[in-house]
Amino acid sequence: MADKSIQLRIANRAIAIWWLLVLIGLVTYLLPGLWATALDLSGMTTADWALIQLTGAGVGVVGLLRALHLKLSARYTVTPDAVTVRQGLFAQKIDHVQSRHIRSINVTRTLIGRILGYGDIGFSSAGSNRIEVLFRGVANPLGLKDRIAESLSANLGRKGHQDRKGGHERSSSGQAFGRTKHGGKARRGA
Repeated sequence: MADKSIQLRIANRAIAIWWLLVLIGLVTYLLPGLWATALDLSGMTTADWALIQLTGAGVGVVGLLRALHLKLSARYTVTPDAVTVRQGLFAQKIDHVQSRHIRSINVTRTLIGRILGYGDIGFSSAGSNRIEVLFRGVANPLGLKDRIAESLSANLGRKGHQDRKGGHERSSSGQAFGRTKHGGKARRGA
């Protein structure tokens, strides 16, 4: 069975406010009369109408650029061996934790995130008490957390807990164990 990686990006619903700005800008540009009617702006000149359209176009472009930046600048990857976040379009920052070092997977959802079905997933490793890799604004974070945990557990179970260099077993905390003369386990390197 081939190992599959999970590729993710930020969910559109997590950046819905920016897509809403695009819609408002588009409507304002195409139908400036809606604002004039809604705000009772009688007696407007052609320059006033052009200013309303220009404002609408500006709002729409800002919303579109921000939405595309958020959507395209972060790429989340879960492979059987590691969890990785790549951030940035031009300059890149990469956060990476090997799956055998992951000790907890946390889900955080705001009220709006719960309503719209998105949230953040954070991964902490054994060597730190903070979240080292954070997937921001992913859709269905609870289901995804379970899927990721299952994938990482299956990978660790399939590989066993053997140290590649010495072939020694490892404890759940990652400490190497060797065999004593009598066949029992003895802690190595304590």
